[in-house]
Amino acid sequence: MPFAQTCEKITISKGVLSAQCTKADGKHTVHSSIALNDYIGNKDGQLTWGGKGFSHHAVDVHVNALGVLSAKLKGPGDKLIESKLDLNTHIRNHDGVLEPIAGAAVAADA
Repeated sequence: MPFAQTCEKITISKGVLSAQCTKADGKHTVHSSIALNDYIGNKDGQLTWGGKGFSHHAVDVHVNALGVLSAKLKGPGDKLIESKLDLNTHIRNHDGVLEPIAGAAVAADA
């Protein structure tokens, strides 16, 4: 199930995604966070799963309630390019803990 369907108050700051996520019992929520800089990079102005350090070269970074990450990244010639990445295809809520989905495809966002 997409993490955005089981988490609320989704925010991002300095490359760290945070949210209140429902535990497996469906009754309790806990705060969870994941460092997206460990998983997302910037390839020619595009957010790319499988890279690293995207937020170091990004401005206007935000995540909407549907779990879509948006940012303006430096591309060729230092031109700012708006890019989006659906985090639901790469991150899950596992009993209240945000974690990468094992085997999430890198090519899907390249």
